[in-house]
Amino acid sequence: MKEDIFDEVKRIHEEMELLFDNFFQVKYSFSLTERKWHPSVDVYETKDKVVLVVELAGVQKEDIEISASEKTIHIHGIRKEKDRAESRCYHSMEIRFGPFERKIVLPSRVDPEHIEFKFIDGLLEIELPKIRVSKPEPVTVEIK
Repeated sequence: MKEDIFDEVKRIHEEMELLFDNFFQVKYSFSLTERKWHPSVDVYETKDKVVLVVELAGVQKEDIEISASEKTIHIHGIRKEKDRAESRCYHSMEIRFGPFERKIVLPSRVDPEHIEFKFIDGLLEIELPKIRVSKPEPVTVEIK
């Protein structure tokens, strides 16, 4: 029971660190030429794996980079802007171009060596197998 509580506190601590890192990174990374945007991500888990679905419409597969550890995943890359004609008069511009980034604390420990990817119709699906944690066997000790 204590280990579960400590694991949960550690997970919350890691999420808070990433939240503050992302806040200050966004706050101070703005420039007129380059600003990182953050794609939408769904995270869910099953009995055997943690799954992320990242919305990356218009991003080419070769422009995506992913690194993972047992507890976090870092997804970044770039959505390149198509030809933008000078003669266009935009009334609304909501589609973000340029570099993107997401750092996510995972809900369970995963095996970063066996990640599987699918990139279909602008959705990147990342499957991360969970690390099986074996419960310690009780030991009988004789007092002499």
